Formats: sequence, C-alpha cells, structure tokens
Amino acid sequence: MNVRWRKPSIGRYKCNVDASFPNNSNKVGFGMCIRDSDGNHVRSKTMFRPWVYTTQFADYFNKGRGDATEFGSIMDNNIYFSNTYLTNSHVEFIRRQTNEVAHTLARAATSSTSFQVFDDTPACITDLIFNEMI
Repeated sequence: MNVRWRKPSIGRYKCNVDASFPNNSNKVGFGMCIRDSDGNHVRSKTMFRPWVYTTQFADYFNKGRGDATEFGSIMDNNIYFSNTYLTNSHVEFIRRQTNEVAHTLARAATSSTSFQVFDDTPACITDLIFNEMI
C-alpha cells in the first residue's frame, strides 16, 4: 500500500505534529510543521520536554479530559484558540509514514535544549518536503 502525505485543500493549511522518545531519557521531542495547499513549508517548531507532557494528543484535543497539569493547561488553551479562531479545522491521528516531516523535526528536537521556531525550511526536512511535492 502506497501511503503518502497529502496536501490540504486549496486555500487551506495543514499542521502535522509528532513526538520522539529517545532511548535512556525521560524527555520527549516534539516537532510541528505547517504547510500550505501547495505543500510548501510555512512554519515549523521543535520542543524538548519531560515525557510527562505526552498523552494521546488527538484524543485530548477532540474530547478533553480536564487535566490539571501544565500539559492540560497548554492543551486547554490550544483547544480554546482552535474553537474560537480556527472553527473550520479538525485534529486527527495519522500514520507516521504520512507524517515523516513532523517526525524528523521531533527527532531533531531531542538534540536541542529549548524550543525553536523556523520561518524558513530547516535543513533536516528540506529533502523530505521536496520529495513529497513530486
């Protein structure tokens, strides 16, 4: 079965998010990449946090659980923002094969000590984005 990343509809954006769990570490790397309807990189971000921040993101985003931790607070704020300003959006789980760009960013995050925001395409995902647009 040929599983590939799919571009969003014309005029829309797609935000892929993934996490990476390095061996022998109690931390997790997060990667996020926003792309336009042509598949072009718009913005990406990486973070490296303690593993306690991880959970089933799509489930929490769609159902919420009233988590009283810092993670719950961040997720609740993101849900509020999405419900208020991104009313024509949705969150879903996708296979890693179609999320290689975000996964690569998540792995790269584990070598950083703080979050990074990229307006230009980071070198670690340039070839992946190019190949997906072919």
